[in-house]
Amino acid sequence: MNRKSIISEQSIRGLERIENVHSMILYFDRDLICRFANNACEDWFKTKPIDIIDKRNLADLFGIDYLIKTRAFNKEILEGREQVFKIDIQTRLREVRSAIVTYSPDNASGEIEGFYAHIVDVSSLNNQSFVIDLNGVEISRQYLDGRYKQLGEVVAFLKGNLTTEFPGIPELAKKILISESKLKRDFKANYGTTIFDYYRHLQMELAEKYINEKKASKKQMAILLNFSNPSNFSVCFRKYLNEKNSLTRNAASEKANNKSYRIFVAQLPVAAAMFDNELMFMVASEKWLDDNQLQPTEIKDKSLFEIFPSISTKYKKKLWQCLDDISNHNTPVYLMIEQDPLKQVRWNVSTWINENSGIGGLIICS
Repeated sequence: MNRKSIISEQSIRGLERIENVHSMILYFDRDLICRFANNACEDWFKTKPIDIIDKRNLADLFGIDYLIKTRAFNKEILEGREQVFKIDIQTRLREVRSAIVTYSPDNASGEIEGFYAHIVDVSSLNNQSFVIDLNGVEISRQYLDGRYKQLGEVVAFLKGNLTTEFPGIPELAKKILISESKLKRDFKANYGTTIFDYYRHLQMELAEKYINEKKASKKQMAILLNFSNPSNFSVCFRKYLNEKNSLTRNAASEKANNKSYRIFVAQLPVAAAMFDNELMFMVASEKWLDDNQLQPTEIKDKSLFEIFPSISTKYKKKLWQCLDDISNHNTPVYLMIEQDPLKQVRWNVSTWINENSGIGGLIICS
């Protein structure tokens, strides 16, 4: 297959310049097939790039365990979101290297064609004195701690001004001596919301406490929190309560729903087990445990693949595919599992649906 049909001309020219970069750089298409590998890959795989390109996929190169552990990252990158994570990788010589992996999407054509994998060996940095930023640059832990301390100062300042008015991004940025854009970006990454929405949420939490405990009126709270119009406060407070109640209901409902599933599966008279969407055991029926000569304590906090390490790569992929396709959740998948040379078991794999109408995990009967 012609690499240029997979990777844009612009990307090819860029990749040709990094053939001899010390860190490992690869390119995978949407099917996770390797379409580019620089010379550093030979140190890891003891195989020349020409024997990797167009011939190996992600699982072939790094192993099925890597594919399982990075499944969420692989899904996110193919949706166009850059991923950075630390992971232990086993080389072809079976040595384990700690690595910082950066996945960057290839969207040069306007669509996600694949992604670049930039892999840096950080085994020598396991004392945690250094970390790696998104560009592969070493940054001292002290620097990062200082950055988080700055955000803590912003939060403390917001809490101290709940009854005055929102101090504004320029003033907050000036206070901690960073740019406005960097402050907004770092705050959103750390707290998952904008600075103003965070501030408003703190105000509504205070209002709820005063109204419930001190019997203050909404009009009084509007004045205390410096709202120019009491009706604006009422709108914000009602929105806050609705969101809070919705989260509470969803959490309680999902917990009850999952508990019902667990009770149902545990009492089934057939061999059945329930797994979450990371394929971790949730519960197994007595017959499942008896058939597989397991105790309840042996499956606690264990994944399906830890209990059944001999499951083939082909079947592992099918199990993950079950979790990805909500449209086929009513269609069972049948797998023939060889548990030992003299015993084969047919698994009937179905998905279970959570409170949000999404796939919560798998139920496997054998």
